[in-house]
Amino acid sequence: QVRRVLPQWLAHPDVIQRDIKGHLVPVCNVAGLSSNLINKLHHNGIDHFFPVQAEVIPAILEAAQQGLLIGRGGYRPRDICVSAPTGSGKTLAFVIPVVQVLMQRVVCHVRALAVLPTKELAQQVYKVFSAYAEGTSLRVLVLAGQRSLSAEQASLSEYRAGVRRSQADIIVATPGRLVDHINKKSGLKLDQLRFLIIDEADRMIDSMHQAWLSQVVKATYGTGGGREASSIFSRSEAACATAASLSPPQMPLQKLLFSATLTQNPEKLQQLDLHQPRLFSSTHRQADATVPAAQKAERFDFPQGLSEFYVPCTLSRKPLLILHFILRMKLSPILCFTNSRQAAHRLISTDAAARGIDISGVKCVVNYDAPQYVRTYVHRVGRTARAGKSGLAFTFLLGVQEKNFLKMVMDAGSPGIQKQIVKSESLKGMEGRYERVLQELAERIRV
Repeated sequence: QVRRVLPQWLAHPDVIQRDIKGHLVPVCNVAGLSSNLINKLHHNGIDHFFPVQAEVIPAILEAAQQGLLIGRGGYRPRDICVSAPTGSGKTLAFVIPVVQVLMQRVVCHVRALAVLPTKELAQQVYKVFSAYAEGTSLRVLVLAGQRSLSAEQASLSEYRAGVRRSQADIIVATPGRLVDHINKKSGLKLDQLRFLIIDEADRMIDSMHQAWLSQVVKATYGTGGGREASSIFSRSEAACATAASLSPPQMPLQKLLFSATLTQNPEKLQQLDLHQPRLFSSTHRQADATVPAAQKAERFDFPQGLSEFYVPCTLSRKPLLILHFILRMKLSPILCFTNSRQAAHRLISTDAAARGIDISGVKCVVNYDAPQYVRTYVHRVGRTARAGKSGLAFTFLLGVQEKNFLKMVMDAGSPGIQKQIVKSESLKGMEGRYERVLQELAERIRV
């Protein structure tokens, strides 16, 4: 039998308090933040940091205490991984320290790159960066395909005094668009990159077949991305430390990973080539060497205010059930997830909105179709019970799905999923109208 022994940094993380409301920290208590940034937080209604923010922001700031060029004590800063529930404030945990550190810059270069799996998520993070960079000299740009490649290229850099100069300090991008700019040498220069932020890291690791990370790393070391001239502070790839290698100032590249479902598989994480990583996790999972690896299920953190239910049903009753929840239980607003575009076309939403998207005021999530994978379930139900608030999640289960689904969710660390029975009598009043609507729909399609 194979015994799994986790690396020290995975087995012994820095623990983040899960109780958001009970462990709020006043923003003025976090050292290293400028008065300008603190005032902006207050202006946006943020007087306290959540636990993940109170732990991670100082850790990132500490690594830049000596300025942009070197880490603490002259050494390269440790990479940081953050595993915390959806809605716990992970976006602000990297936006605030990055803006604070880069406010000290003199010359505009791309120093922070945030990579996200979808253009919707990229746009959301771009707005947060822009809000907190407002009033500073920092420039934020999004490369996610909302504009043409040539339009994005024009906003990346410009010629001044015969030299191409960057017009962005912080770039938020999707992997595909990022690779397009690197391969086409569109003026994206990453040789001064200080922070590489990988949000929704588990999904980004799964998309490594796109080889986007290796191309980014090559560009950061001046071996790609259309580098036109060597910079004053050259950067060499990591190797053995010598007196000669430590003598010239060098911009360190620090990776910051964030996810609600961060894998604990060392082989997957190895693809990221992390440097002395430090893990912040809201659950302390001590490695148990006595349990075979094959018997270990991945466990995740669920939002503290979330109440989970499953609803036994038949396939034909599903449409009536969702009507019952919307019209009679009055759980508004509801976010409903399906497993296919066809079902979404008839109803409401798909998994496209399941990851990272912050839709304000969602009181209830309904899984119209039960998700096949536990990560999908964790991200879906995480659209409610955000920022310490309460929320409800209901999953419609066919009889053949119940046993496997409930085991999957409980093995993943769910605090408990309750059974919710909707009696047939509660649906009878809607059957006649529903059948008439289906008949009208069929006639319209024929026409």
